[in-house]
Formats: sequence, structure tokens, C-alpha cells
Amino acid sequence: MRIVIASDLHANLEALKVLPRDYDQLWVLGDLVTYGPNPAEVVDFVRRNATLVLRGNHDHAIGYGEDPRCYGRFQDLAEGMREFTQEQLRGTDREFLRSLPLHIEVEVEVEGTRFYLCHAIPSDPLFGYAPPRFKELWGAECGCISANCLLVGHSHIPFAEKYGDCLS
Repeated sequence: MRIVIASDLHANLEALKVLPRDYDQLWVLGDLVTYGPNPAEVVDFVRRNATLVLRGNHDHAIGYGEDPRCYGRFQDLAEGMREFTQEQLRGTDREFLRSLPLHIEVEVEVEGTRFYLCHAIPSDPLFGYAPPRFKELWGAECGCISANCLLVGHSHIPFAEKYGDCLS
């Protein structure tokens, strides 16, 4: 089974155009909106093509009219793009963002692998921030789920690390 995993699209339609097209499933780990110029198009693409979709802190912020709780310059950018993003989305788009789950547990036919998906970290799936160097935190987060693989986005830093029986 071929699974494409994407996260933190941030209304970047150009990024979606370079995703592989020969997949069986598309999993999106949140943050469809804010920062980029094409929030409606990204939401529409994800709605039509993704198998699993999670709510990220920016999706939550736009869907519910709340603060995305970003850090530093990202907060300024999110605030600057909030009104634009709201104007570009239809009410049904905001409803879609609100309806997205905070986490998903799924077992796939890849040697019986169990996946736990969330946008940030299991203990705080919307706002928890843990860069890869926080190895003790990641070990604890993996210890509180019953999956073989933990998939997250949010930090915008790719990494893969094994913590006990869990790949994060």
C-alpha cells in the first residue's frame, strides 16, 4: 500500500501540485490553512482527495475564530493572514475545518502496523510543540499511545526516531 503523508500545507496549492499522484491513500496531518494564498483551493483538494485528515492549530483557529498560539514571527504572519483566509473560505469550508478530528488511530495492511496520527503531540494534539531534540518528551509521548508509529506535523522539522517499540 502506498500512503502519502502531508502536513502543514498552509494554503500552499503549489506544494500540493508536487505530491506524488500514484498513491492508495493520502493522509493530511493538519494545518490546511493560513500563511499561504490559496486556502479555499487547498481545503477543496484535501476534502476531495485525502483519506484521513486531522485538525491543526491553524485549522482550529480559522474554524473557531481563535488564536493559533504560534511562536514569534509565525504569530505575526498568522494574524496578518487571518482576515484574508476568512474571506477566501466559505462557511462550509470552516465547518469542514471544525469537523476534523484531533487524532486518529488506524491499522493498515502494512505488516499490521498501527498508526497514531495527530497534528502536534498526543498529550496536546493542537498546540503542543516538541522539536526532535526533546527526546525524553518524545519517548513519553510514544509511551502513552498503543501504536507502532506516531505521525505528527506542527514543528515543520522532519525527523524519525525509535522510542521503544514506537517509531516517531
